[in-house]
Amino acid sequence: MQIIDNGGVVAAPLHHRLASSWLFRSLSPAQAVKLQRELRLATYQPDELMFLEGEHGDRAHFICSGTVKTSRAIIDRPRYLRALLGPGDLVGVASFLDSGPRDLTAVAVTKVTTASITWEQLRTWCDQVPAIGLDLARERHARAREFETRALHLALLDASARLAGLLLALAKRFGVTEKGVVRVEHHLTQDELAHLIGSSRETVCKSIQQFTTRGWIQPTEGGVWLLKPDLLLRRAR
Repeated sequence: MQIIDNGGVVAAPLHHRLASSWLFRSLSPAQAVKLQRELRLATYQPDELMFLEGEHGDRAHFICSGTVKTSRAIIDRPRYLRALLGPGDLVGVASFLDSGPRDLTAVAVTKVTTASITWEQLRTWCDQVPAIGLDLARERHARAREFETRALHLALLDASARLAGLLLALAKRFGVTEKGVVRVEHHLTQDELAHLIGSSRETVCKSIQQFTTRGWIQPTEGGVWLLKPDLLLRRAR
């Protein structure tokens, strides 16, 4: 990790990314500039550990650029992928709020820049701008609703449908349209894709082969081209 000098020239380009987060949503322009200067900016290199499950966590991190994998240990395997996060997402909020140990491990996938805030800083700002607390509650509710939807899909959809839905979700979040098709650089292994849809690597491999044969996708190293997203959407339902 490299700490960045949070001066005006360095901080200014990050403002438009932070402004999209719940923390800045209720702030005036002057307040936003003041808070931004109080945040700690840091960069992480690809595959660098940001924090480890079980550690004490006193900071929550907003992702300004890059992608981050979060995972947790479970009984029958050392690490289980939980989410792929990107710009605007908040990492490490659970332990941050209850002052407990980290419940997840976070690792930078690409080069990542974050802006972090401590609990004491957040509490001070909530006292000054009470709407921040409500925005935090809304953010937490939105994340809980996402995981509830994922759990519902696990119960109702087959693995191929869940994979189609995941690829579309990744495309919506991280995709870039080029020449009429969508390129997604997710940097996930087939094992990790399987974690996210509650399936096995073998099943994911089989579904990817089926989608490729049908001309719906074209796998690449570290990603995928979505050639027929409309057909993937139909399969995901």
